[in-house]
Amino acid sequence: MGGIHALKIIPRKNIGPLIELWFEDDAQLFNLTNNKIIQFDSSWLKNLRELIDVTIEKSKIIKEVGLKMKEFKIGDNVISTKEISTLSKIFPKGHKFSIVGVSYRGYDLIDGEGYKVLETGLLGDFLEKKIEEQQPLEFSEKKIVGKYTREIDISESDIENIIVTVIEGGSNHWLSLVRPQKDWEKRPLNEPPSMWVVKLLIEGKIVTFTDRYDHDKEWELTLEKLLKGIQKNTQERPYDCDLENFDAITTDCIIQYALFDEIVFG
Repeated sequence: MGGIHALKIIPRKNIGPLIELWFEDDAQLFNLTNNKIIQFDSSWLKNLRELIDVTIEKSKIIKEVGLKMKEFKIGDNVISTKEISTLSKIFPKGHKFSIVGVSYRGYDLIDGEGYKVLETGLLGDFLEKKIEEQQPLEFSEKKIVGKYTREIDISESDIENIIVTVIEGGSNHWLSLVRPQKDWEKRPLNEPPSMWVVKLLIEGKIVTFTDRYDHDKEWELTLEKLLKGIQKNTQERPYDCDLENFDAITTDCIIQYALFDEIVFG
């Protein structure tokens, strides 16, 4: 025979109290006054009192029956382990519910569409806790979790490409070269000024620049400052720091980081 899952006392004036029993297969009504089955005649129910040693109190669940209710709480998500039939709907095995009420009569359930199953008795055996579905992991491109420093070899040719681009077009909308200045008297007449600046920087000399429209403003550039400008551009503008694939914007940002440690001129 199927296992007993729940039972409930139903007081009746004319025929005496009834006990409603929930089994794995169906529900039965048993008359406590004359020990007779009211519905669904089944011979094994005649020996009910030998199977269940309980003290009966009207309108209360029989606690001494020894059935242990599964422990759920309001807010728990559960699924049915078998089909549950109500007047309004049949819920298939595996249907998802939320616990919305707990009382001596059992659990009140509600599903995602708003359908309810009320006073389920000890139908905890028909339910199991739903394991929450794992949401796909997502990670942000904007949230910074760390930084790293990488070393890049800077060649004389890299310095040449940056300085020539700066002086001959990349930054001449705001920058001018101060001339004459120390060590410039040795420059050959056929040597472009930009190439002479590269030579001076590589030799560890200082080269002075000025504001194109305000000659009272002057800034000194050294190889060390230029290297720091390259590093700063790599940190602040990692999307535009490839010295093998650059343009005038790249070098303009490098020279501004070298002279001001920030972008001053747009």
